[in-house]
Amino acid sequence: MISSTLVVVIVEALVAMLLMWAAMSGFLKDPAFIRRAFPGTTAARLVQVLAAVPLAAALLSAILFGLVLGAAPDTAARIGHFVLLAGWWLIATLSGFALLTALRAGVKVPISAVIGLVLSLATLAYFSDLPRYLVVFSVNGYDRAVIVGISLGAMGYTILSRLNRLLL
Repeated sequence: MISSTLVVVIVEALVAMLLMWAAMSGFLKDPAFIRRAFPGTTAARLVQVLAAVPLAAALLSAILFGLVLGAAPDTAARIGHFVLLAGWWLIATLSGFALLTALRAGVKVPISAVIGLVLSLATLAYFSDLPRYLVVFSVNGYDRAVIVGISLGAMGYTILSRLNRLLL
């Protein structure tokens, strides 16, 4: 049986993915906004930065909150915590990128980017604390954290690959 908190986290992840997709879809249809917002920046470099930032942030969060401030009970908990944080950081990074691109290009800011950024940052703030993560995911197993994190990551890297193809 899945706990009610875990159901909320899964629904929240689905909503965040839809919001991020809605925020980025306008830029995927017309990459000229991105080129106008970031003139002189090579597309390959931009996509590399967008891909690296979430992984670095998740690694730092997992190290800080998992190893320094409180040791996780086992390796599965550490792995699940890292994958979950990496997925949420990717959604936050892409939502923030959509917001920044709209502001710099002088176009209307997608409300989905703002809501997606706030939602993902709030979730990151909540789950970066290892005891909270353990309360939610230790009941049902850490595999659910990995599934949520991989789902968020797959959606984010799908957007990044499409962005890379369009900008090259």
